[in-house]
Amino acid sequence: MKLTEEQWKLAWTYVTSRLLASDGNPIEVTADQWHRFQHIANSKQLDPLQNQITMILHWDKRSKQYRESVITQIDGYRSVADRTEKYAGSDITYDLDEGVISATATVYKMAEVFVHGDSFPCRVFV
Repeated sequence: MKLTEEQWKLAWTYVTSRLLASDGNPIEVTADQWHRFQHIANSKQLDPLQNQITMILHWDKRSKQYRESVITQIDGYRSVADRTEKYAGSDITYDLDEGVISATATVYKMAEVFVHGDSFPCRVFV
């Protein structure tokens, strides 16, 4: 899935509007950083407008400039897993005690189980 030029313009606004420095001021994304982000998103078939992939910028003390990190979000992992045609959903459980203590995700995939020489499709957890 490749985004159109118009979709990339929307993605630029969406992704860059969320990039703020610790003082609350917006951080400017360079053309090179944006092109690398586009390349990674296109090559992995991930859509930033569907919260599948995003960029964060962090200050590099040595180079004295912002460096980008491209992050695949949970919806991106689900999209990639879905393309394998073996993704069979997931469950999330939370351990709560005055706030979230931990969260556990169980991912399921389709597999073949053999019983007495016959094969059966089965949902198993990974």
